[in-house]
Amino acid sequence: MDFYTRNLKHGETNGVLIGPHSSNLISEIILVTVDNELTKHGFKYIRNIDDYTCYVETYEEADRFFLNLAEELKKYELVLNSKKSKIIPLPLASVKNWVTKLNHFNFTNSYIVNFKQAIRVKELKGFIDFAIELMLDENSDASILNYAIKIISNKHLDANAKDYYIKQIHHLVLLYPYLINLLEQHVFEPHKISGNIIKKIAKDIYAYGIKKKIYEACSYAIYWAIKYDFNIEILTNKQDSVNSLDCIFLMISYLYDKKYYKKAYLKDYKDLSKELKKDDFDKYWLFIYETLPWTELTDNYRTIKKNDLSFIKPEFNG
Repeated sequence: MDFYTRNLKHGETNGVLIGPHSSNLISEIILVTVDNELTKHGFKYIRNIDDYTCYVETYEEADRFFLNLAEELKKYELVLNSKKSKIIPLPLASVKNWVTKLNHFNFTNSYIVNFKQAIRVKELKGFIDFAIELMLDENSDASILNYAIKIISNKHLDANAKDYYIKQIHHLVLLYPYLINLLEQHVFEPHKISGNIIKKIAKDIYAYGIKKKIYEACSYAIYWAIKYDFNIEILTNKQDSVNSLDCIFLMISYLYDKKYYKKAYLKDYKDLSKELKKDDFDKYWLFIYETLPWTELTDNYRTIKKNDLSFIKPEFNG
């Protein structure tokens, strides 16, 4: 099994194959064997895929569980993630302490607008500062800022508060790019942020994504340009996406350029699709399917495309 798995990764031996459905099966075969050995040592625990939760009576017993687990994983050249491995004393509160603190933050001098609690800039500053302090106290736990943004999404912000908030979000999202996927649903839409402001954020996020090679960030920036109908004015977008070889970035860039440019401009995307089709169809099937005509496809994809079925929402596939 190890021989054939390595062949799927061009001979690489670092860990279990990640990606296709077969990886789940291979991982399960290995971890069930690990389970068998651990139960022989008398441990009773819960395993969700590769996350282990074991309840024991003493700290020493918890330490022994980690040692035994690490030893069993090592037999398959797998390593226990020490950063995620914790011994937590019981009992635990049913809700994390920071959740309670955020929910009970006192927005003084608030008022009601359209059945929503409205807050002024002074209270908003205090809440954001409080959320950041909590996050730093909790080892930079990303979920704290996520939760804080969701709380604010249910508030009404006056003009000054909204202006301050969007500037803070613009700053925070460049520091903590994991916030990007919250912006549309919990910032732009509930607070009715204008397209010009979204454009400024999108351009900065795009530049950050290119610099750090975080192509998901670039994809969001181009996606917003399509959704909120603005020209992002990035002349290197096509070449950036082609160089990235990131399927989603390529797909969303193609859709954007399809909206703003003539068919001849899209030739580079289609040429790349033809190349990727030869050896990497499984990885890039969406991009290949959407960019090539049905005559260039095979098997079921050919039949589906011939019947004009697209996997892209009509409003993005103009």
